[in-house]
Amino acid sequence: RGREPISAKLVADLMTTAGVTRVVTVDLHAGQIQGFFDIPVDHLAAAPVLANYFREQAIEDLVVVSPDLGGVTRARIMADFLHAPIAIIDYAQDDSERSQGYIIGEVEGKKAILIDDILNTGRTFSEAAKIVEREGATEIYAVSSHGLFVEGAAELLDNTNIKEILVTDSVATKEKTPKNVCYITASELIGDAIVRIHERKPVSPLFAYNKKK
Repeated sequence: RGREPISAKLVADLMTTAGVTRVVTVDLHAGQIQGFFDIPVDHLAAAPVLANYFREQAIEDLVVVSPDLGGVTRARIMADFLHAPIAIIDYAQDDSERSQGYIIGEVEGKKAILIDDILNTGRTFSEAAKIVEREGATEIYAVSSHGLFVEGAAELLDNTNIKEILVTDSVATKEKTPKNVCYITASELIGDAIVRIHERKPVSPLFAYNKKK
């Protein structure tokens, strides 16, 4: 939007000026941020790490749900790992409270996985959970790459019907977290990337599009 600063570009320039020569990161809020850097950026996806949890639990009849139109690509990556369909929640343009959201796809009788990159206030997951439950989902999970849990998020999410909330340990927070939160470590993914860089091996095998098996 007009007059909005592109703060990520400033951060990229500051990091480069400080002497950073390469960046390894997990799930940028917008993939285009990679282009703000004049140094190599390895953009890893948390989807394989989070998807493994559902594989290990052998949870069936899954559907991956994007809580808004902007997260469709993210939902598709997760769905490909789990060999599951996707659904998308959309909202009327005048629906300021998001109470009348509707689903593109099918969730009735299925276990829904809500997916987002950043869990900040918890409002997105809270509203999405109400909608998928209304449309007949039997169980609801929420997964996010980065759990910030700003003040009030824990209370909001504790009052939802979400069975479990999965986030990676990419961010350390002192905020109160929901009772049903489960941390999944991304250390192996990041560590593997760092080792490959130091050993001058390709990092591309770690990217999401190379691991959809």
